[in-house]
Amino acid sequence: YRVRVATLRRAIGISKKPIDPMDFNPDETLREIQQVVHLQEEIFQKTFLENLAELSSKGIKQINEKTVTVDQKKFLAEYFRKELKPWLVPVILHGKTPLPQFTDNRLNFIAEIKAKNQSHPNQYAIIELPEKTKRFIQVPATGRIKNYIFCDDILRIFAEEIFPSFVTTKTSLYAFKTIRDAELDIDDDLSKSIVEKMSRSLNQRKRGQYVRTIHDREMPPIVLEQIMRRLRTKDTANITAGSRYLQLRDLMQFPDFEKKELCFQPIKPIVHQQLQTVGSIFEKIKKKDILLHFPYHSFDNIIDFLRECAIDPEVRTIRITLYRVARNSGVISALINAARNGKRVLAVVGLQARFDEENNIAVSRALQEAGVRIIPGVQGLKVHCKLIQVSRKEGAKTVRYVHIG
Repeated sequence: YRVRVATLRRAIGISKKPIDPMDFNPDETLREIQQVVHLQEEIFQKTFLENLAELSSKGIKQINEKTVTVDQKKFLAEYFRKELKPWLVPVILHGKTPLPQFTDNRLNFIAEIKAKNQSHPNQYAIIELPEKTKRFIQVPATGRIKNYIFCDDILRIFAEEIFPSFVTTKTSLYAFKTIRDAELDIDDDLSKSIVEKMSRSLNQRKRGQYVRTIHDREMPPIVLEQIMRRLRTKDTANITAGSRYLQLRDLMQFPDFEKKELCFQPIKPIVHQQLQTVGSIFEKIKKKDILLHFPYHSFDNIIDFLRECAIDPEVRTIRITLYRVARNSGVISALINAARNGKRVLAVVGLQARFDEENNIAVSRALQEAGVRIIPGVQGLKVHCKLIQVSRKEGAKTVRYVHIG
């Protein structure tokens, strides 16, 4: 949605006629996408509810603002006041002001509130769920039953504490999230580097047009209208009714409740036959090429190779292509170590790795500070291949070792 659908919407804004030479109508394509996505969401929601019911049958029960007991509420009150309340920043909506500049694709809640002892009509407030908030909180067990609650429902239980000057109810907090156009517009200004142009485009992304809004299907029309007015859109095709609980990618954080029998067992990487023994990887490669198949073999083999390159006195140069790297990357650490040890290191960094652009720019700067030569890719092209070339002095000749992935 943030890129492909956003591009279609841009095309619709230009013309509703078929676009040559591809000869397709972006308006029709968008409608087809919406139909498919709607069907997928219905299937997902059905599967999600079936899984919740099955978890309940296995002794893992969800509680919410309607089923919470007095003792459970005492436990949750302490959690709310310590872990949630200090980080909540409610924003009261006034008049026709637009929605605040919240983080794209982040879970928000809109609350219907009313000032105490006043005859003013209902007002509305927005709460953005703080980053790194636990979505699922384990509540003390009742007998053999393990309990959990969505963070969403904790906000509903303690809505009066969030808005002490207003009257609100547990049922007047509705989830929604917005998705912006995240396609990057990179200009052709030859006086600026690709890094400068990417940085400017990333700032513009934060102010991109809204391409989709998903909301709790129980949200009253009058509340939904408040969101639409502030999005300044009348196009209901951009608005999708979802479930009570949105942002369900957070299910990756779902606790296991120490019920290992309900979890997939982690698959341990296979130890490659040629890498079982301790010793130089260079000596092992000399005997025979090594074929690794990730994730069935551990990627640590590549990091170990780069670490050895970083400290091997005979290694002269390391050349590598980088597309997506972890924030605390063993690969980057090894390259920095190699540069500090006097190796000539060159890295081609794919700055246009979708949604990893900021991280890749930061990685490029860290590598440059360590003395690594950076080539920031080629505008309009992406480097997906994983290449490493290491030049090593062996006697009177230079031998090159290569990783191709």
